[in-house]
Amino acid sequence: MMCDVLITIIPKVSEFNSCLLFMLSSFDRRMKVFINGTLSIQGVTSKDEGDYLCVARNKIGDDYVLLKVIVMMKAAKIEGKQLIIPVASDKFQVKSDGTLTIYKVQRFDNGNYTCIARNSAGMDMKVVGMEVLLSPPTINGFRNAVSFTKETAAKDQRLFLHCKAEGTPVPMILWVLPENVLLPAPYYGSRYTVHRNGTLEIRNLRKTDSSNLLCIARNEGGEVRMQVSLNVTDEFEKPQLKSPATESVALSTGISMILNCSVEGNPPPEVTWILPNGTSLLNGTSRFRFHHMSNGTLYIRNPSASEAGKYRCVGRNVAGNVERTVTLELGQKPDIYTKYSSLVSIINGENLQLNCLSKGSPLPKLIWTLPSGVMASVYDRGTYHCRLTNEHGSSLLTEDTSNPRSISIEY
Repeated sequence: MMCDVLITIIPKVSEFNSCLLFMLSSFDRRMKVFINGTLSIQGVTSKDEGDYLCVARNKIGDDYVLLKVIVMMKAAKIEGKQLIIPVASDKFQVKSDGTLTIYKVQRFDNGNYTCIARNSAGMDMKVVGMEVLLSPPTINGFRNAVSFTKETAAKDQRLFLHCKAEGTPVPMILWVLPENVLLPAPYYGSRYTVHRNGTLEIRNLRKTDSSNLLCIARNEGGEVRMQVSLNVTDEFEKPQLKSPATESVALSTGISMILNCSVEGNPPPEVTWILPNGTSLLNGTSRFRFHHMSNGTLYIRNPSASEAGKYRCVGRNVAGNVERTVTLELGQKPDIYTKYSSLVSIINGENLQLNCLSKGSPLPKLIWTLPSGVMASVYDRGTYHCRLTNEHGSSLLTEDTSNPRSISIEY
């Protein structure tokens, strides 16, 4: 590549000595003096550096100008060393199809990557440039500026508090303990250890360790924090249900409902609802029609028939867990399937038994309407009514013990 430099000298007079111009032009073929006094030098090198004097002269007098020329050299450049990437390493992996995988990318991985394919017939190559962008840090997958969590542990036990920080470049991790005690990662002490992955380990827990701890992750892209509220207790109590372990509840379409899950224990158990499709709902979270309320109950808004199924409630703390299952069954209007085809006859003084078998969801409440008394007698003649009701409707069985007629069921 040729880089021409033009050096211009403009005299103060308009008449030039043609002989002097000719002599300067013929001295070096790289130099040329134009009629307007401009001196042009082609292909300037370091040897052309120095003082240049331009003299303009005529019959009246002369004038001159002195120019100092400094030739700048090429800017310094440090060439990167060539690195041949092995097929497999901790940092790089070359797959069988030629794909290069780079693990845990950092800013120093910026640059051009050259792929060379070679066989006996020749070779081909491709250069791929990679620019590593800054990625703000996250803690345990959360990008919130500040996230909060609670931990409960037993006295004299060992506790691990995880603070997994990710980002580009790799974030610096720092734990802040009460009284502004700073523990960087890694740190190794008698009771406290901060592992390289950011996990804080506390050994031989004391009641006085109950406090708010802070994990900070920072890189050039920003800073995030996680506050841990630690509670150290004397002893644990396994979660216990205050409701039956299993329960069936009728599902009324279009009518919002609440499923209860009362659990007690020490520390207070965390309740998780598991929907029929396997989706887990933590405390305070929502999904479509479902909302897990702060008191542990599950609210279902305007349910449809598709919401029928088994709902599992799991109460869990460090001492163990307990589970309750609530089955939502699609509600069914009561149906009496006892059929009497003729008049019921009975001998005076004997016991009378009239069946009224039924089904429905929820289980219907059964009520018999009698003419009088319980024991059969001539005075018990008349019409007997069996009525079943639930929130979906009612059914009525009518039986006449005196006048033969067919049984009718009213809805």
